[in-house]
Amino acid sequence: MRADAANIWARTIPALVASAGLTDTQALSAVEYVMTAVQLREVNRQISADGFTVTGARGESKVRHPLLSSVPQLRMALIRLAGELGLTPSAATKLSSPEAEDSGDEIWD
Repeated sequence: MRADAANIWARTIPALVASAGLTDTQALSAVEYVMTAVQLREVNRQISADGFTVTGARGESKVRHPLLSSVPQLRMALIRLAGELGLTPSAATKLSSPEAEDSGDEIWD
């Protein structure tokens, strides 16, 4: 999971810092995005390995894989976080790039 998290972080967060000016105060959303993406990957891997049905807890016949119920929740969370970070096509159109430094005409200089 650590390698997945590092991969997702490396592919998304530096681009967000450069394109949208992601700041330290917004880091929690970025961390949540990466963790949710990793969790969704891991759940999908486990379901792929086990199949959509598994033997019941008491050894009874096959039952629906318990992780299947978490997939829609993780997907919705990932989509919401992607929107907050400007990673969806519609959200990306609303982003403005970080402003270039002014010439020093700031009132607080």
